[in-house]
Amino acid sequence: MRLLARYLFGAIIGGAWIAAAQAQTYRYGYIEYQPEIIQNLSAEKLVENLRADAVRGNAVAALNELWKRRESGADRPAGQPVTDHIVEDLWKRNSGLTAALEAALDSTDWQQRQMAAEILRGIETFMPTNRLLEVTVEGLRDDALPFDENGAGVFVFNAFSGTQYLLQHPREGTEILITALESDDSQQRFLAAYVLGATGRGNATQRITEILLPHLQDDDVWGNACMAVYALYHLGPDVLPFLEPYRDSKDEQQRQAVQLVRMDLENPPRTEEERLVRRKVHTLSELHPDPCVEQGLERYVLSWHNPKRNARFLLNKR
Repeated sequence: MRLLARYLFGAIIGGAWIAAAQAQTYRYGYIEYQPEIIQNLSAEKLVENLRADAVRGNAVAALNELWKRRESGADRPAGQPVTDHIVEDLWKRNSGLTAALEAALDSTDWQQRQMAAEILRGIETFMPTNRLLEVTVEGLRDDALPFDENGAGVFVFNAFSGTQYLLQHPREGTEILITALESDDSQQRFLAAYVLGATGRGNATQRITEILLPHLQDDDVWGNACMAVYALYHLGPDVLPFLEPYRDSKDEQQRQAVQLVRMDLENPPRTEEERLVRRKVHTLSELHPDPCVEQGLERYVLSWHNPKRNARFLLNKR
């Protein structure tokens, strides 16, 4: 009995010690790396750890540290305008970090490229380069992220954040996005068409509408019809001829969506009363009275091949 008691006591103490040690690492999202080690790594070494490898959690640890350094390097007093002097100062403080991340955009490792792009997109003083836009559009594909190849979370929603970033830079990356309209990945094609339409870049209106119009149908993808409606509407009146063949669609949702886009383009509602009347003619969304003009991107699934994978993350955004 005494031996058993000693064993149990030792197990309890050992378990408590392990739990305390893990608390210091789980808090950072990794196992093998202690905070004092990761904090002392150079920017180049941190970026190297973003690669997909056999080391558990080192990419997340490096990502957290890079995010922290990015944010500390971009701090400024609340409400203070970004003057040329401040931009120059921030750039100097972030120069080593951004140089290492920018070099990683040319990595042969998909995860490293995408994680580097995620951090660069959040650096206020880093203007979008052609290579960053290429990697961002590359990340619109339906890939494993936000999980690594072993199924562990790496907290990088590259399709979602990439779409947001591209929407914020409506003049950059047009040709890259147009090329992505011919991608072999349906998610990438749809998101490229969505960004081009939502930002009013009608350089390839016919191809954009070819991709978007099928998504107006009532399918199992949450939000894609509202996203398509928004993008089609923002292409402007030039889109109307492409809607004609779908006015009498057998799919009720598609028919209503086409009707809504036509109505809002030809006779936009100008008062609250008109908007309330307009809402009664469609049932696309209960979240937005008029998805032609209300984007609501943060509420929509951006990966329909793996809806269960995304559902638990999207629940917190509703």
